[in-house]
Amino acid sequence: MIQKKLFTVILSALLIVILSTAYAADMNPLPTERAETIGKGHLRLNNSSSLDYLNDNTRLYHFSSLNLILGVAENADLFLKYRGLTYREGPDFNDAIGPGDLTVGLKASPFSGDWGTLGFLISTKLPNANDKDGLGTDVQDFHLVGLYTLALKSLILNFNAGLHIIGDTTEMRKYHYLFGYGVGFEYMISDHFSIVGDVSGATGGRDDFEWCKATLGFVAPIANGWEWGLTASAGLTSETPDWSVGLHFSREWSLDGLIPDTSPASGGNPTIVILYPFPLDLEEAATIGHGSLYFEAEFSAMGFKRYNLYTPSLDLRYGIAEGVDVQVEIPYSFLEDSPIYGRTDGLSDVRVGFKISPWRLGKFQFGVLNEIKMPSTNDSEGLGKKEMDYTLLFLTSASLDRFLVHLNLGFSIEGNPEETSSQRDFLIFGAGAEYALTDWLSLYGNFYGKTFHTDRLCSYLLEGGFRFMLYKKIIVSASGGTGFANNDPDWTANFGVALPIDF
Repeated sequence: MIQKKLFTVILSALLIVILSTAYAADMNPLPTERAETIGKGHLRLNNSSSLDYLNDNTRLYHFSSLNLILGVAENADLFLKYRGLTYREGPDFNDAIGPGDLTVGLKASPFSGDWGTLGFLISTKLPNANDKDGLGTDVQDFHLVGLYTLALKSLILNFNAGLHIIGDTTEMRKYHYLFGYGVGFEYMISDHFSIVGDVSGATGGRDDFEWCKATLGFVAPIANGWEWGLTASAGLTSETPDWSVGLHFSREWSLDGLIPDTSPASGGNPTIVILYPFPLDLEEAATIGHGSLYFEAEFSAMGFKRYNLYTPSLDLRYGIAEGVDVQVEIPYSFLEDSPIYGRTDGLSDVRVGFKISPWRLGKFQFGVLNEIKMPSTNDSEGLGKKEMDYTLLFLTSASLDRFLVHLNLGFSIEGNPEETSSQRDFLIFGAGAEYALTDWLSLYGNFYGKTFHTDRLCSYLLEGGFRFMLYKKIIVSASGGTGFANNDPDWTANFGVALPIDF
C-alpha cells in the first residue's frame, strides 16, 4: 500500500515537471523548513490552498492559507502562519466551515559557513480553531526545531529535528511530547526550475502519534516576481492523511527602511538601558545586543495570608542578532505551610520566548515580546499550573536623560485548568521607571497588572528596588513590593545577581 502511494506521488511529480516551464525557486512549499532566513527588511507572502483526504473518507479543504514572513535581522525572521478558511466534509462530523489554526514564531540562523547553515525555529500554535467541528485544535502547541541546510551546487538539502509539545483536546492539563523530523531536497534543473520533495513526520511512542508523509512538487514562475508551485503528498502511516494536494503562490518584497540599521557600526544605539534588562515583571523594549549573553540567578519570595512561596530561578538571554533576543527562565519553587498542599517543592513554570526590537524614534524604542509558559510543573502540588500559556506584549521604552521609562501593553491566552479545550484571555499592562543615581547605581519601580472579567483571577503588583554594578560587570539587584488583588501576595521580595557576557 505504501509503495503504491509513493509511486503515485512520484508519477504525479514527474508529470508536473514535464508540463512546467522553468524558474529559480525562492519559495519552499514543503513541510521541512530551510535554515536560511530571507534577510533584513524583506517581506515574503506565501499563499496556499490544499485538500487533505483522510483514511476515514473525511476531506479537509484549506482555502488561502497564509504564511507571512518578515526579516527583522539578517539572520532572524518573524513569521505568522494562518491555516486559512477550513471546510470539513466527512462522516464523523457535520459539515463545518471556519478559521483554521494560527501559529506565531521566530526562525533564526546564527551559524553559517562553507559547511552549511545551522539554525532553529521556535513557535506557538494558538487556540483559535474549533476542534469540536474538526477544523483544528482549540489548545496551544509549542514547537522547537533545529534546522540545517547544505547547498551543493544545484542541490539543496534540508534537515529538521525537534520537539513538539501538543495539547490534548480530550483531557485537561495533558500534553504529548513528540519528536519531529524532516529531510527535504530542492533540485534546480536549470537556472529557472526546481523540483522539491521531502519526508516529514513526528513520533511519540504511540500509534496515534505516528505521523509521516512524503511530498513531491515543483516551483515555477508567473510574473512580476510571483512564483507558483504544486505539491502532492502521500501518508505513510494510518494517522496521516491518505493523500494531499496543494497549490502555492509566493512573492518577496524588499521594504527599504522598514527595519532600520541599529548596529553599533551604523552609529545607532540598539540598547538604551541604563544598566541591563529591567529586573521586575515589566519588560524593557531594548535587547541586549548581537552576540551578547545575559545570565541571572534570582531568588524571590512571596508572602500570602496563610503560606509562603520561595522561588530561586535562572534567567538566560542570548542576542542572536541586533534587535533580536531569545530567552528562557527556569524556576524551582518551595511552598511552605500551605493549608491545601502542605510543604512541597519542585520545578515551576518554565518560560521560553523571544523579543524583537528594531524600531526607534528619537528617544523612544519599540519592541514586541512573544513568550510561552510551558506545562512543566506539577499542579497537584500547588507549584504552578500545568497549562500552556501564550503572552504577546507590545513594549515601549524612552530614555530621558537619567530616567528610563517603560510601558507594556498586551494580552495573555492561558489554559483553563477547570475545563477541557478552554482558554482564558487576560489584558496585561504595566508602567515602570529607572533613575540612574550614578553610573553604577540606579533606583527602579513598576506597577504591573493582569485583568480578567472575574475578580479572583486579576492581579495588581507594585514593586520597587535598587541595583548596582560590581567590578564593571556583575549586576546586583534587590526589591520589594505588595499586591492589591484578593489573591495577590501580601508582600514580595527579590534578590538577583546577573552577569552579562559579550562575545
